[in-house]
Amino acid sequence: MVQEVWGHNKSGIPVFMVVYKLKKMKFTLKEFNKIYFQKIVVQALKAKKDLQVVLDLLAKEVIIIVYKLNLRLLGTFIDKA
Repeated sequence: MVQEVWGHNKSGIPVFMVVYKLKKMKFTLKEFNKIYFQKIVVQALKAKKDLQVVLDLLAKEVIIIVYKLNLRLLGTFIDKA
């Protein structure tokens, strides 16, 4: 993005060319910011909710696995007694 704007050659006085490129870069960066960072807080909150859903599902799976292992161990214990 910077290369594209800064690499654009325009004829004229060097100082004015720098000013032109800086103005063009400002516009380009503003657009980039709108597209990628405008809703960063909303995106972060959504990611946090999604992570919590996954963690809850994982916790339920762990509980089920531990329960099944306890049943197996209890069955083995009863068979030996």
